[in-house]
Amino acid sequence: MRETKFIEQNKEKWSKFEKILDSTKKDPEEWSEIFIDVTDDLSFARTHYPNRSVTVYLNSLAQKIFQKLNAVKYSKKNPFVYFWKEEMPYAIYNARKELTFAFVVLLISVLIGAFSTHNDPHFVNQILGDDYVGMTKENIRKGDPMAVYKGENGYDMFLGITINNIKVAFFSFLLGFFASVGSVGFLINNGIMLGTFQYFFYQNNLLGTSALVIWQHGTLEIAALVIAGGAGITLGKGLIFPGTYSRGQSFFLSAQKGMRIMLGVVPVIVMAAMIESFYTRYTDANIVVRWMVIIFSLLFLIWYFIWYPLYKNKKVFDPDLHDEKVFNAFHRKITFTSIKSFTQVLSDTFTLYTRNFKKTALFALVLAVASMAVVFFMDRDFFIQIENISDVSNAFNLWLLETFLSFRIFFNFDDQLFFFPVVFGAISLLNILAIYYVWSAQENKKPLKIIPYFFSIHIFKHHFILMVIFQFILALFVLLGGFGKFLYFLVMPFFVLIQILVFHRGFNGFTKVFKVLKNSWGTLLLCYLSLFSLSTILYGMVNSPLLALYYWFISWNLSFDSDTIVIVLNGISWFVKFFMFYILLVLFPTCFSVMYYSLKEITEGDHLMERIKKFAAQ
Repeated sequence: MRETKFIEQNKEKWSKFEKILDSTKKDPEEWSEIFIDVTDDLSFARTHYPNRSVTVYLNSLAQKIFQKLNAVKYSKKNPFVYFWKEEMPYAIYNARKELTFAFVVLLISVLIGAFSTHNDPHFVNQILGDDYVGMTKENIRKGDPMAVYKGENGYDMFLGITINNIKVAFFSFLLGFFASVGSVGFLINNGIMLGTFQYFFYQNNLLGTSALVIWQHGTLEIAALVIAGGAGITLGKGLIFPGTYSRGQSFFLSAQKGMRIMLGVVPVIVMAAMIESFYTRYTDANIVVRWMVIIFSLLFLIWYFIWYPLYKNKKVFDPDLHDEKVFNAFHRKITFTSIKSFTQVLSDTFTLYTRNFKKTALFALVLAVASMAVVFFMDRDFFIQIENISDVSNAFNLWLLETFLSFRIFFNFDDQLFFFPVVFGAISLLNILAIYYVWSAQENKKPLKIIPYFFSIHIFKHHFILMVIFQFILALFVLLGGFGKFLYFLVMPFFVLIQILVFHRGFNGFTKVFKVLKNSWGTLLLCYLSLFSLSTILYGMVNSPLLALYYWFISWNLSFDSDTIVIVLNGISWFVKFFMFYILLVLFPTCFSVMYYSLKEITEGDHLMERIKKFAAQ
């Protein structure tokens, strides 16, 4: 085998080995496997290329691995066990004040719900809905008040309840982004519902019967709600009270703590859903068994979420947990010459995104204003056609649905065809700007200001017109209708990568895309799905009931007629939606640009070849 062929076959593997050696990760088993692999390659090189540079390079690599291997102590920590024994209790202990506050808020809200139901006969219908109240009364009349738990197949019920409760818990957590107020509001809303629900059964002389049935799963379910709310308050606390950190660093740390708590809540939610779906339906079960389920659930919660964190604190937590890793986008070094994993690509993406956030936010703001101006000029009545944002009845339920369908409004051209050039023109400009910023970071150059850049020679040098045309060709999929829109979102990352290749290589970029991707389709898909999920959740904040209440407050202070107020409020709402949509779009080309340099190193190995040549010159 020729030396160049040998290097070509193994360059990706060697680059990964170098990256692992440079990381702070200490995994002796992995290093042992690498050492065996490298020594095999070294043995082959010594046999066939004894005096060549590749042999010198592999010998140096093998020495580094050997030194690392002897310097590290073997660790028998199981990551899964470690999380439940150390990380989760540590997170719960640190958030004990926030969790206690969440519990108190829920308890007070339950009392408010019960008190309001006692004093207002119609309050229960307003909170639980006429349909549910009517159905429950009918079940009471038939002698089976808990029949609601028997009407659906157990497996279907389990799947639906699990997905819904996890979704609700994570939204309660994410609402903490609104300075913790959102999470507190969510707890109040659910607490009032719970108090109203239980007092409704008390009024019908069924408090004991209902409690024995409902609290079999409700003990874990309500506890999960409190913990999720406490995690959300923890999230917001980092934003409000940064302490000695910058606000961004404090928020990053609080988000880490909150997410750790949320991961621990998921099994509790799943267990509650299992009990509700497969056991609660047996409303005539032995009373002793029902009490045992409730008591065991309560004892588990007290043991793991109260006693065990306090016990671990007395015994002293693992010292590694106290080492808070602060994210600093401006000091973090990014390497564009290494092969990156999925998590490293995302980490570098958020680093670059944070560094350029002010500039891109300003540009997104200008685009949002321009988009609003075009929409208003083309169809002034458009702002009257959509639902009045100040109507917040059933807002939370509508929000959960709307969040998962959020981006569709920007790709609906059936009635407003003028949306097409507005949206895709903005997407083209944002793509080019993001690609340029990553290129500037890679070249270690200070990027030009936005306006000078779009009027500079860089535009023509990097095929600006071609990239815009390519974006609109891709956009034609959306005009085909339902399947076309699905196809657009499916191939979008592939097309953005082509735009990046065109930016760097001109017309040759079209022919290089399959070679560059080669065996990296999975990484591309993972990055895309992760960013799409994150963007969907963040964009869901625009439709938050909390923002709807702000809009409602604005309406109280406007002295216009009702039609004008609707236009103004919907105009503000659409402006926020445009801005949020544009600022989140920048994540995608930024991510795929970072990924491009990793893919380039995999397929071409320029940096590795340079290092091998340096060894030869020594």
